[in-house]
Amino acid sequence: MNIKQVPAHSNNYEKGRRGKTIKWIIMHWIVGTLQSADATFKNPTRIASAHFGIGQNEIHQYVNEGDTAYHSGNFDVNLQSIGLEHEGGPNLPITDNVYKQSAELVAYLCKKYSIPFDRVHIRKHGEIKPTQCPGTLDIDKVIKMAKELNEPQIDYKSLYEATVKEKNDLWKDKDNLLRVNREIKQTLSDIIKNLKTE
Repeated sequence: MNIKQVPAHSNNYEKGRRGKTIKWIIMHWIVGTLQSADATFKNPTRIASAHFGIGQNEIHQYVNEGDTAYHSGNFDVNLQSIGLEHEGGPNLPITDNVYKQSAELVAYLCKKYSIPFDRVHIRKHGEIKPTQCPGTLDIDKVIKMAKELNEPQIDYKSLYEATVKEKNDLWKDKDNLLRVNREIKQTLSDIIKNLKTE
């Protein structure tokens, strides 16, 4: 994950969080490119910002996570949330690359701040105040991708091979033959069940 520091103007956020803790991630779209978000948040008269902007190949951080970005239209929500802007708009489709970068960032933030991977805690801007933002951004897709990144990847082939090798060492002992056979069948059954649920 490539994060570049592109600080917002100090007028566009508040230092600190007034003792509040982070419990939400609020999703936005830029209605333009990452560079247009850079320019907007550097403008001292804008009085708006987000913590991160997500583009094709990089992520820009505008506001430190410990500070309050002005992004949701609700100050209490701002104090308790991280705002993510996504490159996209009505004439700028959100690409697979943007989804990938977003999922990586969401996975990182959820893990860091113990935020559950669900739609109660990862919300659209339009669920905080009346707005069409984040437009066509598929938040369920981002959450699914982020969850997959956060889950430990199991190498079923290696697990099976290690199990068979371990059991093969016991084949010489005829008294263990039936027990070994049952254990191999159970291991195969567990692996097949896990594969079906993925």
